[in-house]
Amino acid sequence: MEEVVKTIKPAKFKRLRFTGNGFAFFKIWIVNIFLSILTIGIYSAWGKVRSKKYLYNSTSFAGSRFNYHAEPKKILLGRAIAAGLFLLYITASTYSPIIGGIIGLLLFFLTPFFMIKTIRFAAAHTSYRNIRFSFRGTIQNAYSLIFNAFKFPIILMIASTLLQTVVGKNPQLIVAAIGLNLLSTLVILFYFLFKISDFLDQFIKYIYGSLYYGTTKFEINSDREDVSDQIIKPYRTSIIKAGLLALALFGIGIYSQGFGGKGLGVILSILPIFCAYGILIIASLRFPYLFMDYVWNRITFPGGKTKSILKWDDFWKTSLTNMFKVAISFGLLYPFTKITMLILKIDNRAIKVDDLDSFVSDNKIKPNAIAEEIADAFDIGFDFGL
Repeated sequence: MEEVVKTIKPAKFKRLRFTGNGFAFFKIWIVNIFLSILTIGIYSAWGKVRSKKYLYNSTSFAGSRFNYHAEPKKILLGRAIAAGLFLLYITASTYSPIIGGIIGLLLFFLTPFFMIKTIRFAAAHTSYRNIRFSFRGTIQNAYSLIFNAFKFPIILMIASTLLQTVVGKNPQLIVAAIGLNLLSTLVILFYFLFKISDFLDQFIKYIYGSLYYGTTKFEINSDREDVSDQIIKPYRTSIIKAGLLALALFGIGIYSQGFGGKGLGVILSILPIFCAYGILIIASLRFPYLFMDYVWNRITFPGGKTKSILKWDDFWKTSLTNMFKVAISFGLLYPFTKITMLILKIDNRAIKVDDLDSFVSDNKIKPNAIAEEIADAFDIGFDFGL
């Protein structure tokens, strides 16, 4: 009796699909705004969950849809606590600037805590095929990463401030105080320019190396040289080009003043301003594109990996068109532009997976901590790309 050998075809990349509709999302969006105003903001928690559920349910892969599970009551509770903290800060600042400053400083140092909790909240309330995602990066590691990145600038700023205080007591040394401040600022600037690739590489590894789908851990193949070559250098080139062009346009604008009030002079004076703004907008879009393109082409997991095929030209052209539509419609076309951008981004992402049935849910993850709701209330968003 011959033994039948079953051949398994190698997995191929399959695209994610987004099937959301602009008109459908507009109805959800406008009702959310109306009811939020009517209820003095209370309904906004329900509106947020309703919007996210629609967007997640409109995203699918291999015939199965994503889902969103956050509870509006918990988001509302978190927002109430956040509002209370903000009110406490405002009240304290009004009656005692010192106490207000202490509370403000405390909230500033809690920002990394809230950011990590937000990522954990977003991941834990996202599911695919009834299996939830999770983020397991620790708060300690987040603070350690941030401390390593900012310890030198913080120490330098403190030392500079103390020295300026001593020098400032002598009016004759005021020039030295200003020079010291300028020198410390330049040192910090060059420090970040030199170390940015290291910091970004560590950040990427921490965030995307701490993501799980059920019990399956994601990995990301990243190093300092690749971050520098594929994110920092292209972005730096874009900024330099934008800066040089903006400077040239500014020069044209100054030169055109010689035409006085003539029509050509007025046009040449105004045009560079609009062009410069357009260049700055494109530069601001360049980093998010490079970042997500880098990440999505490097995530792996047992039995699969991800890929991005989104082109830069498509991304910036769609972004600028969307900005123009929102501007001329006074915001009314925002839901349509949101759907347009999601179609572009999601439809150009692909995943290769050997066996979808091999993933196992992790029932130990319980996303009920109140800090997640508080973080969500502050809207410290982060697109981790799922």
